[in-house]
Amino acid sequence: MAKIRLLTTGTKCTDSPTGMKGTITHIEILKEGVTEYLFRPEGLNPETSLPLESFPVEVWRLNVTDSDFEEREIPIEDIGKVFKDKVTTYVGTVVATVIHLNGCLHYVLQAQGINKSKNRIQKIEVDPRSCEGAKVAPGAPPSPEGEYPQDSFGSE
Repeated sequence: MAKIRLLTTGTKCTDSPTGMKGTITHIEILKEGVTEYLFRPEGLNPETSLPLESFPVEVWRLNVTDSDFEEREIPIEDIGKVFKDKVTTYVGTVVATVIHLNGCLHYVLQAQGINKSKNRIQKIEVDPRSCEGAKVAPGAPPSPEGEYPQDSFGSE
């Protein structure tokens, strides 16, 4: 587990380049703690009456204060390892962890190979507690022994 300083999900802020006000709804943590936030602008699309589309941002774009951050324990040591989801039987490499607005943590799994349409197989999010059979991917450091957090993990 790594302690990482992150914006708190639910933080209301302004995206400086666009001037849009909104909320941080998801956090994606990649290898070595690289972080991206999903920003949901306030308001509805007048043409569709649906919420405005979320978009990924880096923290430098956001008008936030130190009090908007928290330290969280994130199991980034599993990024790069292969797991099987016991619920779906999907097998894939953990490519990210995601924190949802409600605090749940998920792993994002990417299967190896391509589908019949010659596209990569779609990534899925799973709760780490439903994962089994971790094996170290080539070049990935070994994971320390221990239990998974009792939150849940990740999204695309």
